[in-house]
Parts: sequence; structure tokens; C-alpha cells
Amino acid sequence: MEQLLFKLLEQTPVIIVLGLGIWDYRNKLNAKDKEALSERKIHRKEIKEINDYHAQELKDLNAYVREHEKGHLEALDKLSDALEGLSK
Repeated sequence: MEQLLFKLLEQTPVIIVLGLGIWDYRNKLNAKDKEALSERKIHRKEIKEINDYHAQELKDLNAYVREHEKGHLEALDKLSDALEGLSK
């Protein structure tokens, strides 16, 4: 029994050092996880800003196209009226 206790006592420093190593490694992983989460939040914000900018650009482009289409439709209406007037 005494020999078993001495063997365990001999291994205690090894167990403590391994435990400290595991604890330190776990802390480093947790720090990396926190860093990754903060980077994701920053990237999410950047992506949202880019999407909002693109949505606004698309709205402006659609308004521009609609305005030109109205002009084309008015020109076609005038042309069709002129052609109807010629055919009478």
C-alpha cells in the first residue's frame, strides 16, 4: 500500500503540470473564440452597411429607369397619335 502511495506522490507534480498546461491551452482557445466573435460582429456590421448602400443604389437606379421609361412612353403615345392623325 505504501508503494502505491509513493508512486502516486511521484506522479503528482506531473499531473499538476499537465493540468496547468490544459488550463492554459483552454484559456488561449477561449481568447481566440472571443476574438473570432468580435471579428464576426465587425464583419456583420460592414456587410450590413454594404448591403444598405447597394439597396439605396438600386433604388436610385430604378427611379432613373422609371423616369426614362415614362419619357419613352410619352414619346410613343405622341408618335401613335401622329400616325393615327396621318392615317385619317
